[in-house]
Amino acid sequence: MNSTPKFRRTSALPLIALVVISSLAIVGDEAASMSMVLTAVHQGQTWMVTWFSLALAIPAMILAPFGGAIVDRYDPRKIWGVCLALQSLCIGIAALQDDFWSRLALLAASNVINILSSSAAFALLPKLTALSASNVPTP
Repeated sequence: MNSTPKFRRTSALPLIALVVISSLAIVGDEAASMSMVLTAVHQGQTWMVTWFSLALAIPAMILAPFGGAIVDRYDPRKIWGVCLALQSLCIGIAALQDDFWSRLALLAASNVINILSSSAAFALLPKLTALSASNVPTP
């Protein structure tokens, strides 16, 4: 009997899409953050940069473990898609705001959502890169 293992060829397209879309989301988030910092510096209000840095760092550190628990509990594909949509919405609305505190709150929310979407993307990687367990030959 021939025991040659048969491997199913998987497409790299979902992995490429995950990397490209996640990269664009991160670039968008960082561009919004940088514009906020540059606006604060241009206005001569250096205290804004401190508040902005704290508003991004503290909620992210506190909520990151809960984000991991959510990704472990639910479907990471759905979480990733919803988070990307919410993050885009937050950045879009923040771009329309003139008030510093409104923009700060929206970009902080976008940053927390970015952590959740990154966790979901990380959870999707093994499914997109590894061979299915049924295709791995047994010794």
